[in-house]
Amino acid sequence: MGFRSMLKAGVNTLATYGTGFIFGPFVRTETLVETMADNSLGYTQLKESEFKYDAPYFELGNTLDVYPDPEARCLEDGLGVFWVTMESPHTVDAWKRDKSYSNVDAALLSAADSGGETGSEIAGQMRGNVEYWHKNNRIKVARFFGKIPARLLKQTEPTIDDLESGEMVDAIVIMAGGAVVKVSESPYGDKMPALRCAYEDVEHEMWGVGPAENNAPHQKTVNAAFRLFMEGKGMALLGTKSVDRSMFMPTEDFVKYPGKVYQMKPGLSPDERKTAILEHDEPDITGGWIDVIRMSEQFSDDDTGITKYTQGDDASNLNKTATGISMIMSAEH
Repeated sequence: MGFRSMLKAGVNTLATYGTGFIFGPFVRTETLVETMADNSLGYTQLKESEFKYDAPYFELGNTLDVYPDPEARCLEDGLGVFWVTMESPHTVDAWKRDKSYSNVDAALLSAADSGGETGSEIAGQMRGNVEYWHKNNRIKVARFFGKIPARLLKQTEPTIDDLESGEMVDAIVIMAGGAVVKVSESPYGDKMPALRCAYEDVEHEMWGVGPAENNAPHQKTVNAAFRLFMEGKGMALLGTKSVDRSMFMPTEDFVKYPGKVYQMKPGLSPDERKTAILEHDEPDITGGWIDVIRMSEQFSDDDTGITKYTQGDDASNLNKTATGISMIMSAEH
């Protein structure tokens, strides 16, 4: 059911953003087809039997598309969580077959415009914020798992007592294309079908901190040190020079390349020619930058908890790259 690929995507999400969200378990109907030989009529014929069963499944929510209650310090203490995705009109249209959905036609409105709208139609879409819910022929679907006023679940008009009671119930609300297509009491009771997975759980913070964020200062340090390392190597290997331009022709450009011929003024003595260009030795100080890079790499390994494996030999038991990658991936899972 794609569970293995979902876990792999979840590990990548944790490493990138520090937080991942898994929703479920949801239930869908699966069909198993079994083919067998039937000899009841005196001859053999193939017969197919179908078995339908309820299969639980989970879905991975992109961290940037999940909006928990900002007033809560943890997911469980909040009033709920929004999960927003972009779905095809075909997916939304299929909800018509489910009796628990309604207003699906309103959700499909403007899902695929033909480009022939009148000015008044376009103005109506702008006033209704339709563009927010439809983009590139896809429909934005917002799912809410959490608590809502109990009166909103009733099919009839709420009474005064309902309005004043303030009772909250756990519910699932789905909006598509700007229309509410489903409101139902949660079958999970007070358990929210959302799990927040944090790479590094920070106290009093909703979002976890991932290796990418942890590693940012070390990466900047390495980038700066490497640039200075390359500049130092260039200075040491190529050196610097002093030039007396009065000893050269005005057309000399001093561009150095293999087979270069300098245009000196005629009549210069050998000593003048020797002193026209003076070479300066630049000391190689790049060894210090190597120490800075190594130190920052060590801080990065200690801070993120994930050792580097590009060479595969940063420890005695990681003598091959494949071995190092295998061990690290196993530890992450």
